[in-house]
Amino acid sequence: MDLISFDSFFPPQFLQGRGIANTFLLKSLVRHSRLIDRFYFFLGSLTETNTFFSNHPFLQKDNASVFLREVFLSFKTDRGIIFQPDIELYHIAVMRELLGRSEAIVGLTHTISYPRLLGQLQKAISFLRDSDRIICTSDTAKKVLMNLGVPEYVLEVIPLGCPIEKDISSYLQNRKDLRRELRLEGKTVFLHFSRICEHSKADLMPLLKIVYRISKKRRDFKLIIAGSSDESNYAELLSKIASVWGITDLVSIVTNPREEDKFILFSIADAFMCLSDNFQETFGQVILEAMAFGLPIIATDWGGFRDILSDDRAIKWLIPSFTLGNIEDDMAVFEHLSFEVNLHLLWAETICLDLDFLEKTMLTVMDKKEDLRKMGERNISVVEDRYKWKKIISQYDRLFETVSQTKEAKNMGIKPDFNRFSSYGRIFYEVYPSRRLSERQLLSLGDAELIKKGWGIYETISPVIDLDSVQRFAKKIGSRKLILKDALNDLSRQELLWMIKQGWLRLD
Repeated sequence: MDLISFDSFFPPQFLQGRGIANTFLLKSLVRHSRLIDRFYFFLGSLTETNTFFSNHPFLQKDNASVFLREVFLSFKTDRGIIFQPDIELYHIAVMRELLGRSEAIVGLTHTISYPRLLGQLQKAISFLRDSDRIICTSDTAKKVLMNLGVPEYVLEVIPLGCPIEKDISSYLQNRKDLRRELRLEGKTVFLHFSRICEHSKADLMPLLKIVYRISKKRRDFKLIIAGSSDESNYAELLSKIASVWGITDLVSIVTNPREEDKFILFSIADAFMCLSDNFQETFGQVILEAMAFGLPIIATDWGGFRDILSDDRAIKWLIPSFTLGNIEDDMAVFEHLSFEVNLHLLWAETICLDLDFLEKTMLTVMDKKEDLRKMGERNISVVEDRYKWKKIISQYDRLFETVSQTKEAKNMGIKPDFNRFSSYGRIFYEVYPSRRLSERQLLSLGDAELIKKGWGIYETISPVIDLDSVQRFAKKIGSRKLILKDALNDLSRQELLWMIKQGWLRLD
C-alpha cells in the first residue's frame, strides 16, 4: 500500500505536542506498519522538500519520495490512501473531487478547538465519501466531532502512543542519588509538567493558592512547575506571586527544559500533576510519559485526560472541573471578536477546578508517600498494555486495510448544518467539564488574606473582568453566605466563575 500525505509531519518544535505526536506517528508507521510499502509526500514549498529527509532521518529515498504538491496531478498509484495528520480536510477532499481520484482520505485529530479548523471540517463533510475516516485520539474528540455533525461511522478512536523511545531505567535507578543532590530527601515532590501558558494550557495561580493553604499545615513537600515557556511573562508572573505569598521555598519553576532535564524531573518526582483547563487539550501525551515513569497522576477531570485515565488499573486522582449553565451564550460573541489565542484564554477563565478537592488530594498523596512508587507500577502496566506505538500502529493498519478495500466509494451526500450550534464553544462546554454548577449552590468569601497580598498581580488579567466590581462584591459579601443565583445580580457569569476559579469565592 502507498501512503500519500500533503503534510510535512514537522519535527518537534520545542516540546510542542502536535510536532512530537506527528513525528512519533510517522516514525512508528515506518517501523511497524505491515501494510505500507512506500510513503509519498507532496509538500507546499521547496524549503519543505529540500529539508524533509534531514528532518526525518528514519526515512530514506528507498522507501519515501518527496515532491512539490503540483506533481500530484500526474501521480498514479494502484493502491493508496491519503493520510492527513490533522482535520484540515476540505481542500484535499475538493481536490480529490475535481481530479476524479479514488483514494480514501484519513484525517487525525490533534487540537480541535479552533473555530477556523472546525469551520473547515464542516465544509469538508459535504465532500467526504463512505470510505473516508477521521481518527480521533480520544473519546472526547469523537463526541465533539459528532456534535459538530460528523457521522459516527466516519470516526475511529485510536489513541496516540507514549512518546518515549530511550531506556529510562537508568533514571529510575539513580532516583535516590538525584533527590539527595537536590536536597529533596523526606519531601513529597509534585511535578506539574506542561506548556507554561495560561492561554493554551492551564492557569496555575489556583494551584499556587493550594500550595499556600497547605503550607500553613505542613511544609514537607515541593512543587516543581516545568515546561516550555513562550514569549509571555506567565512563568515570571507565577514566580512573583509565589514570592508575594511566601512560598518560594516550596515552588520551583523550570522553563524550557531539555529532554534530559525532563526525564530527570520525572525520575525525582513522587506524583505527576496536569491541571489543564483549556479546550485545546484533546489528549495529553505528557500523562503517558509520567505513567511510563511509574508516577501516580493528579489531573483535571477533563476531556482527553479523563479518557486516558479511564483504565481501572490506573493510579490517579481526577480533580472535578465545572462551569455555569448557559455560559456558552455569554461567550459566543468572542468567537467572532477575539483572536483564537485570546478566545482560548477567555474560555478557560470560565472553567473552575474544585480547589478543596485538590487540596485534600495533595494531602492524601503526601500521607501515602512511602507507597507511591509501588502504586505507580500499575501505571507502567497501563502504558505497556495500551499505549506502546507498535500496538497503536496495528490499529492503524486495520483501519487502512478496511478503507482501502472499500469498492465504489460514494459521496455521503451530507449537507453541513452551520446553524447546528450558536457557537462552537457550546460543543466544548457540553463535553469537557465534569459538571455545571446549580444556581442554588451556596457561596462564601474565600482566601481573603491572599486577595490582599496579591492584589497587584491581578492587574494582568483578562479585559472582560471588572476588578472594581469584583472588589465591591467581595466587600459586600463579607462573612455571610449567599446563593449563586443572587450573586449574578452583581456580577457577570464570567466574573463569578473567575472569582471561584481564583479562590476568591468558595463552594459551600
